[in-house]
Amino acid sequence: MLIGRRLNDYQNNQVAHFVRLDAYAQGGFAITTQPAPVIKKLCVKGIMEFNDNYGVYVCPHVFKKESPIFVSIRDPYGDWQFFCDDENCPENSKPHLVGAGHLTQADPTINELTCLKPGSFAQKIHANANWEYGDLE
Repeated sequence: MLIGRRLNDYQNNQVAHFVRLDAYAQGGFAITTQPAPVIKKLCVKGIMEFNDNYGVYVCPHVFKKESPIFVSIRDPYGDWQFFCDDENCPENSKPHLVGAGHLTQADPTINELTCLKPGSFAQKIHANANWEYGDLE
């Protein structure tokens, strides 16, 4: 299989989208004729989930299970960060790298966040609240 190459003349006239799937599936990439928002639509329907081994950053309070996750950030580079409700924690603590499976076992709603675009965030006002979404400034 040739990755990143168009295989025939028909495909030369098609727009292709290179989509990173490792946060959602068992790893890898896909070339599709559908834009990435299709992934978002699938996610909204609850189809997409984090791969258990996908590495994400968490604050020490989440790492030590002292606090549930209240804030999720997908930075402009695409890295995922999960924090407690302490506003000073992101600035004053050292993050830990963990597999997303540890987080989704404790809170299955974390899988709802697979649709976050780079440069966006989600937050909860309490542990049982729905996620609220926004863009980073």
